[in-house]
Amino acid sequence: MFRLAVLLLSLAAVHPCLADPITPGQSPPAWEATNWQTKTPLALDQLAGKVVVVRWLMPGCPFCAKSAGELNEWYKIYKDQGLVVVGLWFRTKGAVTEEEIKRQVKKLGLQFPTAYDQGNKTALKWREKLASASVVIDRKGLVRHIHTGGDYKEDAKKALEKIILQLLKEKG
Repeated sequence: MFRLAVLLLSLAAVHPCLADPITPGQSPPAWEATNWQTKTPLALDQLAGKVVVVRWLMPGCPFCAKSAGELNEWYKIYKDQGLVVVGLWFRTKGAVTEEEIKRQVKKLGLQFPTAYDQGNKTALKWREKLASASVVIDRKGLVRHIHTGGDYKEDAKKALEKIILQLLKEKG
């Protein structure tokens, strides 16, 4: 029994499917994203000193569409204060094509960087319930809040914006 426990703990440390979900207070693993809809790909470690909102997006997701306005608004208003919004596209079945991402970005009017989590590699590492979830990361690179999905109802919108403002005031 002891050997089995040691084996499972060892596997959990190296196999993302067995890893625990990210939680507030942790540094999330680096994302493995492709097909960036920006001139230069972004890496999570390059964003140290910034407040980062990572929004998980799925083509055709109504909650993703409904949250696009708030994400664009926050990005526009707070980017000069150190906010970065990143959209990571994924799909639970099948692949997302670059053309599909471009169509969705245009359709939703997304004004912030987005990329494709090909093979759901980052989703598996983060082990978050990702369908339309948002993860807020502080200037030190620690997860500070997880919005578990859906659109931003008025209460959730106010709470998320309050968290973003609080983190923007904190020093890195």
